[in-house]
Amino acid sequence: MLSSVNRSQRTVIAVALGVVIAAAVHAINDSLTGGSWFNYAPNSGVVFSDSNRVWPEFIFWIGGAIIWAGCSFWIFRDRTPPSEG
Repeated sequence: MLSSVNRSQRTVIAVALGVVIAAAVHAINDSLTGGSWFNYAPNSGVVFSDSNRVWPEFIFWIGGAIIWAGCSFWIFRDRTPPSEG
């Protein structure tokens, strides 16, 4: 399938894949944290966040970046058959 796709089209596919993976990671992080904000004090300007979520979110983002990089390498790999001789 990708053997008939030119380099510009592969670039569009890789960028679109990155956007989809970023949206998925963002949705996963939001669903796991429940919005990640709690204890809002009205009229006080004080908002408390769940600071324990930094590392799990970081791990999800790094995982998404690794998946995107691996897929991009696969998309952009050389698909020409090796020459004999």
